[in-house]
This record gives sequence, C-alpha cells and structure tokens, in this order.
Amino acid sequence: MKDLIKYINDAYVAKRDDQFWVPGIIRASSIGYDVRRIVMNYRREEYPAIPFTPRALRVFEVGDDRHHRLQNILADFPGGQFPKSKEEEEELTLDLGVPAPSWETEKIEGGNIMNPTWRIKGHIDGYAEEVEIDGRTYKKVVIDFKTANSKGWRWTCDDDVGSGYRSQAQMYMHMKGAKWHMWVFENKDTQELHPTMMPYSEQMADDLIEKAKVVAHAVNDGNDPIVDIPACSGDDYGFAVKRLAKLGMAKVANWGCSYCSNWKHCFPRGTKIRWSGKQVLFELDSDVPGGDVSVLGMGNAAIPREGWDLKEVEE
Repeated sequence: MKDLIKYINDAYVAKRDDQFWVPGIIRASSIGYDVRRIVMNYRREEYPAIPFTPRALRVFEVGDDRHHRLQNILADFPGGQFPKSKEEEEELTLDLGVPAPSWETEKIEGGNIMNPTWRIKGHIDGYAEEVEIDGRTYKKVVIDFKTANSKGWRWTCDDDVGSGYRSQAQMYMHMKGAKWHMWVFENKDTQELHPTMMPYSEQMADDLIEKAKVVAHAVNDGNDPIVDIPACSGDDYGFAVKRLAKLGMAKVANWGCSYCSNWKHCFPRGTKIRWSGKQVLFELDSDVPGGDVSVLGMGNAAIPREGWDLKEVEE
C-alpha cells in the first residue's frame, strides 16, 4: 500500500521544470535578479540550486489558477487582450544582439532552429488600450495578476512592490510599447483586489537591457559566478539583524539573498532564521548572546535554537 501524501509530493517533484535556464534566453521574470544569481543558474551542474519543495510548487500552482480565473473573467473587457489559457498568453521578445551559445535551440513549428543571439523573453497576463482606476484613465497598460498573503497584500496597498516585480514590469512595458503597468494583487486570505500602477521608465529599461547583456557575455565567456562576478548588492535589512554586522558578529546578506535558491554557494556557513515576520540569512562570526529564536532549515522547518535573541541586539 502506498503512502498517499508521499505519492502526491513525489508527483510534484517529477513536475519540476529544470529547463527554465536555457543559455541564449533570459526570462523577463528573472531580470531583477542580481547578475551573479542569474549567471549561476546557467551553470547548474557546478552550482546546483536548492530545489523547490512540493509545497512551494503547490503555492505557485494556486497563484496560476487564480490569475487564470481573472483572465477568463476579463476575456471580453473592452479594448483588452486577455488570454483564456497560459498557452494563449502573448509572448514578448527582445533581441540583445549578443551571439548565443551554439548549443541553444528552440522548438518552433516545422522543427528546431538555432538561435543566433541572446534574447529576453516573457509572457504577459493581459493588456488594455485603456483602463480607469479611481476616476483616472490610463492608456496602453500591461496587466499582471499576482497573489499575496495578508501581510504582503498590505504592502502592495502602500505601493511597496518588490524590485524584482518592478524590473519585470519595465521589461514588459518596453517590449510591448506600453506606457503603464498595472498589478492586480489578490489577497489570498480574503480575496480582496488592489490595483497598483507604475509608469514606463526608459532609463530603467535601458539599464536592465545593459544588465542582460552583461549576463549574456558572462555566460558566453565562461565566467565563474563566485570568482569572477561581484557578490550581490541590494536593499539592506531595515531591522535589528543588520546590527550584528555592525558589532562584528556576522556577515548579513541583503533581502534577496534570503530567498535565492543559490544562497548556499555564497554563504557556505549561512544560517536562515525567521525574525519579526521576516526571513533572514546571515553568517555568524562569533556567538551572539540572548534568548531563543527559530532557525529555518530546508523546507522551512522551524528548529528551536538556544543562545540567540536578535531583538536584544542594540545599535
């Protein structure tokens, strides 16, 4: 007799898509990652990533199901383009003009062809020539459906959208020739909807395109992500954990590192904890006095750990 839950989890493991990182193609959804992280993903044999857990894959699946539901509702929206399935989503492509590795192929109607140059590619959830939000009219709008828990949803209501989402949105607008990007965030706990708008920035789009070219050349030249590419930079933690670094007790990663599937290569002695509702990654250089805190291991399993109380660490 088979274990039913194990059977379900094994099915999700078998569905993992390892073909996402194909040399020659940079996904718009990953353009906001740091250069080191992107390049590392094209060298999975040397730098294997932490695989998504079955639970994480189910979370992604729920998000996909919910935004497909909204696409279907908007299928007849005046002046809109909303596909009824993922297969019908409009694909956008931008040629970077950088020669692609000779082994990169893409299946097209009639067979396979070699891709001569690197490209940025992505699929948009929807597009509208004109939408009205709170009495204001926006024209040429790319529309993206996202889900968030109640805490993350509150941040979006304050227009606090993550840098990765913002970078992805700028590339979509640039490739589509749009003037605005609208996120429609759905609260997974209450099903409330909130729209967040962002205008097109030519400067930001140009910077992202140059960044993509850096990635392409680094992969072509065989650059080692750890040796040849600087460590990730980004938003620092705005709470007590970063004070550990000021006290010489730890090396603290930026926010994105704590959610990166390659973090163990950059922080071989790294530790993940959950503190004040945030996931944090750091390396301890000495013991930290205090009480207890939960340490997150693989699969987000909380393990009690004595000797730490980050809330007591002062400036």
